[in-house]
Amino acid sequence: MNQVEAIRAVQKMQDYIENHIYEEITLKQLSNAAGYSSWHSARIFKETTGRTPFHFQRMYHML
Repeated sequence: MNQVEAIRAVQKMQDYIENHIYEEITLKQLSNAAGYSSWHSARIFKETTGRTPFHFQRMYHML
């Protein structure tokens, strides 16, 4: 996976979070949105943003 693919996958996960902000979101749902395994999706999200997907969700929800 190159940098552009990682950024696109993370953007898909962020979009999913934004579109489902008031729902319970699982890592499986985010990984399906990204098109990668749960483990890999969580890893690239943290590598790209410096935060876990669920930390991002909590921060976004507070806005």
